Amino acid sequence: MSGKEARMKIKVSFLPGGREAQVDEGVCLLEAARLAGVGLEGDCGGLGSCAKCRVIAHEGLAPPTVLEQERLDNQDIAQGMRLACQAQVKGPAQVTLLPSSTARHHILEEGVSRAVRLQPALTKHFLPLDVGDWKRSGPLAAMIRERLGREGVRRADFSVRALQSLGAIDPAGQEGLTALLFQNQVLGFEPGDTSGQLWGLAVDIGTTTVVGYLLDLTHGRIAAVASALNEQQIHGADVITRIDYALHHPQGLDRLRELVLSTINGIIERICQQQGLPDQAIYSLMVVGNTTINQLFWGIPPRLLIRPPYNPIAMEGLSASAKEMGLRINPLGMVFSLPLVSGFIGSDTVGVVLATGLHKSRKPRIALDIGTNGEIVLTDGHRMAACSCAAGPAFEGAHIQCGMRGCSGAIDRVDFKHGRIACHVIDEVPHQGICGSGLVDAVSGLLASGLITADGRLLTRQEAAGSPFADRLSEEPLTQFRLTEKMLPPASRQVVITQKDIRELQLAKGAMLAGVSILLDILDLGPEDIHEVLLAGAFGNYVRPRSALGIGLLPTFPRARIRQVGNAAGSGARMALLSQAAIKEAIRIAERIGHIDLARYPDFQHHFLKGLAFPHELARPDP
Repeated sequence: MSGKEARMKIKVSFLPGGREAQVDEGVCLLEAARLAGVGLEGDCGGLGSCAKCRVIAHEGLAPPTVLEQERLDNQDIAQGMRLACQAQVKGPAQVTLLPSSTARHHILEEGVSRAVRLQPALTKHFLPLDVGDWKRSGPLAAMIRERLGREGVRRADFSVRALQSLGAIDPAGQEGLTALLFQNQVLGFEPGDTSGQLWGLAVDIGTTTVVGYLLDLTHGRIAAVASALNEQQIHGADVITRIDYALHHPQGLDRLRELVLSTINGIIERICQQQGLPDQAIYSLMVVGNTTINQLFWGIPPRLLIRPPYNPIAMEGLSASAKEMGLRINPLGMVFSLPLVSGFIGSDTVGVVLATGLHKSRKPRIALDIGTNGEIVLTDGHRMAACSCAAGPAFEGAHIQCGMRGCSGAIDRVDFKHGRIACHVIDEVPHQGICGSGLVDAVSGLLASGLITADGRLLTRQEAAGSPFADRLSEEPLTQFRLTEKMLPPASRQVVITQKDIRELQLAKGAMLAGVSILLDILDLGPEDIHEVLLAGAFGNYVRPRSALGIGLLPTFPRARIRQVGNAAGSGARMALLSQAAIKEAIRIAERIGHIDLARYPDFQHHFLKGLAFPHELARPDP
């Protein structure tokens, strides 16, 4: 075979939708799907252990691997079922996606915010110039510096890139030019008056999802919102898996950085198309994210994040030119990120505090961003303390037998009433699995029905005799509770809650409850002292507070109002994009928050083990 033939690409097409990718031989279907813009779940980072990247394909692939034969039964394999992370492309392939893979994802975009004074970091100044100005003796830059001084810009500093853009402007027919500035630094020039065209993008980079907000920086309004799944997820559902990939795979860090930039660039493309704008109209981009995501975005090796004392390379807010970052915004523009608190508390938490005004409170309040990496911030009205809980991805449906993200086909609400179970499905389509809020509802219902013991054991059918739900319990192939009806509607999948699922939820809630308890101890507060509980993030926005209290995810706060604040991290990013005062406020917030390393706290194990148990008043005592 000639070298040219060896480099020939192989076409892989995905149905429904007809999306295609041209790949090299030996590439796995999970990577081909990413290149085609098809989102497949891969909670295990491509290790084949979660078996959630199932697809159907009959031709063009290498034979099933040993791992596929272990994870899929003979009937599945006979029907062409494959694990996308394991199946390697050998020839042209047509891949059929399962309903759960084609579901429309519901990504939380809205969040509480506070008003800020419009004062963006980047500004534009139109400088009228006539023909005589262009012909003046002396350097043009000196004259422009003097004109900018009249506009209130002291000692304007010109970068080489700014001078290059100035030299590229043809003065013929121009009535002037527009200077783009970051404080007193001139970033570049544009011909004519473009001072009314200044757009920015605030981006909340989550472990699972990315949300972008397009803002008109001349009027301070939100013009559009777009979101997407974080493409990094094909290398793991949590940050630990991604750190491992970044450090132990060739070009792993570069790969993860390319994936998150690709996700943001896709959002930029869609959001600009919606508004009829060229992507060059965006000049400023503000990013928030957890500490690991922040370092991966900037291309900083996360090696120190897995070694005591787990400090990031730097905690201050960073900035760089758009051109060197590889983002599809105006090359004269700038990219910024808010400051970090520690190796465990990122700029997303700073954004939550900024948006909710938690730092301004004179009464005890607590904010919880419940997710794969649960962050908690508590104030007693004077001090602020924060911790990060390794809750794991159970709240987002990962590592759960029938778990899935909050998208079409996911059961998101469950009610046990009068001996019957009512399940609500997102978009009211045939159910394919259950998301985090539905899981919490289901376990809360099982507890209230006496089918789970205080230590989390799911009863057998024999032990549950007399319960109207006893026939839903089984021990084969493993201890589980059938949530959906035995006779399934067309295109639906059976959804069960297994003993392992309950254990995963216990570990997640134990970590969160331990974090809350320790922060209360440190600030010498009790649950009765808290006046308000703020639930942030997608899970916090959709979980029913009654169910969260029912499983003991939160302690009972007898005097507190529980308020769901949505994507407050994204709101904080928007505030910072609009206002330099908000950026300064975010810096002060990061400096004020005291980080508590739970792993070093003497009583952590005690609080964690105590948090594993379900509330005694709901749970059945273990026989």
